Amino acid sequence: MNEVSIIKDAIEKVEELTNNAVQFREIDGHNYLFDGCTCREIHPDFTPLPKTYEFLSLDGLVKIIRKEHANITMACETPDVLYINVTSPTSVSVSTCVDGYNRRAYLYHSSYEFPRKWIGTNWFEHEEAMIILRSQFIQNEGTEYLLDFLSRVSDENSVQSDDNGMTQTVQVKKGIALAAREPVKPIVNLRPYRTFLEVEQPESAFLIRVRSRETLEVGIIEADGGMWKIEARRSIAAYLEKELKELIDSGNVVVSL
Repeated sequence: MNEVSIIKDAIEKVEELTNNAVQFREIDGHNYLFDGCTCREIHPDFTPLPKTYEFLSLDGLVKIIRKEHANITMACETPDVLYINVTSPTSVSVSTCVDGYNRRAYLYHSSYEFPRKWIGTNWFEHEEAMIILRSQFIQNEGTEYLLDFLSRVSDENSVQSDDNGMTQTVQVKKGIALAAREPVKPIVNLRPYRTFLEVEQPESAFLIRVRSRETLEVGIIEADGGMWKIEARRSIAAYLEKELKELIDSGNVVVSL
């Protein structure tokens, strides 16, 4: 083998080793590792996102946003913008914009705890209904009517009622021996506690029914198709817009339903 052939073989070997060497390349902002015929993307070690801080009121949520909004740091074009989403009458979440890896930090969350879980249709025993109307509803003409009515309704097993699907009449005691039949208002406007206490509790229509089983039971049934939920969310958004007006006007906070 002559000298030229040796040099040629050496050059080819170097080129082969170079082509098979591990190489790092950046393409469109992403890092890739080339190893011979294989290629894989190299992901950086992510800084862990902060855990969500929980609140039970709107007041606490407003105070921490005022205190910490300027310290929010995310790798995006608007690092200090916070997005507040009123997801339901009992839930508000606060998040950042997405970073370069499409991650969004959910910094804060506030939820309202019901004194009683309203499921839309609720039946109560006579005495329980009296207590709940006093303690878990804002007093208005509706509660005044129901409390007066229930105080005069017999709670004995012999209670009789007529119900044609629209109106209902029940036996009402008068004194010891006398009894009369009185119609029950089919729809009563009530304001139960069912959203954050910082905002006005929405008033809505409730269907009222009375039935006698082992004991006298009173039905308090939501009858507005859930429209109160929209009203409650709007009230929450209005409260937040008022309390965070300066940050909203400066573009640091966005409130949405």
